[in-house]
Amino acid sequence: MVDRVYERNASDSAPQPPADPSTGYPTAGNPAEGVPATQPGPYWYHMITESLRRVVVEAGMEPDHENLEQVLEAINQLAADRLGLTTHKLTVINGALAMEEI
Repeated sequence: MVDRVYERNASDSAPQPPADPSTGYPTAGNPAEGVPATQPGPYWYHMITESLRRVVVEAGMEPDHENLEQVLEAINQLAADRLGLTTHKLTVINGALAMEEI
């Protein structure tokens, strides 16, 4: 999920933060009132990706863009490591939720 993989047109270097960022909450805009939609921009995508990637790397995992549960797995691993617990995951067995040790 967090392996810096994009469909096309990726850059070799990280984008720079915007010089004059807009702060607040995103909006879909309102063309009738002349309110433009929020544009996240390349730095926003970079910021989110790198933050999530850091969670995965700190958990000792290799980022895998095909594993959409990797961030959750990493958070569970980090929590288990810090608490000294065995890691478990929720699973369905015979139509019922169950905790399964990993």
